[in-house]
Amino acid sequence: MNMAERTERMKKFIFMNNIVIIIQIVLVALSVIFNFLIDDFAVFITVFIHIAIFVLYNIVVESIVEYGYLRKKFVKICDETHYLRYFELKKRMYRASKNKKDMVSSKLILQSAIKSFIAVLSIISILFMIPFE
Repeated sequence: MNMAERTERMKKFIFMNNIVIIIQIVLVALSVIFNFLIDDFAVFITVFIHIAIFVLYNIVVESIVEYGYLRKKFVKICDETHYLRYFELKKRMYRASKNKKDMVSSKLILQSAIKSFIAVLSIISILFMIPFE
């Protein structure tokens, strides 16, 4: 599969990522609403479902995006940056894609950051909503 075919495939992943981001936002909102209307168990289940979707989706889709597309597209950046510096690598890939005006790569990297931020926000919100005894 050449890079043009991979780019077309990644456009489908951008659409799927948008759907997952919307689902994540809805589940975080539901967990906050459930905190006030129902009980702590409903909040926990909602956050658990949210994190499970996030993890399972990232195992499948992000591995395809990350290793099947971005690392092959930005080989030079990956070789220059140590793999343990994950955030530095993502930042350099994002800057390179913005400089090349590569909207597909920059959108994929940005969506990955948004999904991760929402997941962290969900975990932090559960710490504030559910009292520990």
